[in-house]
Amino acid sequence: MDTLISEYAPVAGRMVIFWDSLAIPSVEVDIGLLSRFWPEVVGQHAEFCVYFPEEAILVELSFAGRVTVAKVPKDASGS
Repeated sequence: MDTLISEYAPVAGRMVIFWDSLAIPSVEVDIGLLSRFWPEVVGQHAEFCVYFPEEAILVELSFAGRVTVAKVPKDASGS
C-alpha cells in the first residue's frame, strides 16, 4: 500500500477506508499513523476501498489480490 500511496496520492495526508461489509463503519485516518498498521488493517477484511480526499483517488483492493485505481472526477463546481 505504501507504493500505491507514493505513486497515486503522494501529497495525501489522510485517507478514508471503506470496508466490503456495511456492518463495519468507514473511517478517516492520518496516513502517517495508519502506515505502521497496514498488516493489521489488511488482515481484517480481504476487500476494501481507500479514498484519498486531497487527491480524489479511489483504490480498490479485492479478495483476489487485484488492485484498481481511479481518479474521481470533480463536479461542475470544482469540488
